[in-house]
Amino acid sequence: MKAIKNIQNMRRTKLIMASVLAFSTINSFGWYNKNANSEAPGGNSGGPVIAAGCSPATAIIRLNFNNVDARVENGGTMFQDRATGTADYVVPKASGSTAIYSSGLWLGGQDVNGQLKLAASTFRANGDNYWPGPLNTSTAEIDAATCTQWDKFFPMGVNMVKKFVAWYDCKN
Repeated sequence: MKAIKNIQNMRRTKLIMASVLAFSTINSFGWYNKNANSEAPGGNSGGPVIAAGCSPATAIIRLNFNNVDARVENGGTMFQDRATGTADYVVPKASGSTAIYSSGLWLGGQDVNGQLKLAASTFRANGDNYWPGPLNTSTAEIDAATCTQWDKFFPMGVNMVKKFVAWYDCKN
């Protein structure tokens, strides 16, 4: 029985890896564009043409905790100063030593029809896959003004979480 589950898990893993590879290929060639004849936001023709003409996210924040100093961008790229091409995940703080060169946010899941959906930050090599702001709940679209309004970070701390938990507990 355990051997059958292992085989099923291996098949599932192979399917997911094949899907990721297929998505990467599609992303590289821009085959899933809504409008393949137009230029993607950020000047990358052939890249994804989505987000209603939003400009790429520009907000950057520094994470400073647990003796780590790291750069995070609102567009899904992390731990790299793309302007200089240098690593920007410093540990211990102020040491000049970097533990990670770069990272990108990947989110995946299945839709209601069982189709794999994936959004992956490829370090903006082929356009952007993340834009700031909420999607319209009925059209699943976003406009440029909303993207600009939400191109920022919303830092929070332990006290804010404690207040929310207290409010939630009180409400229930």
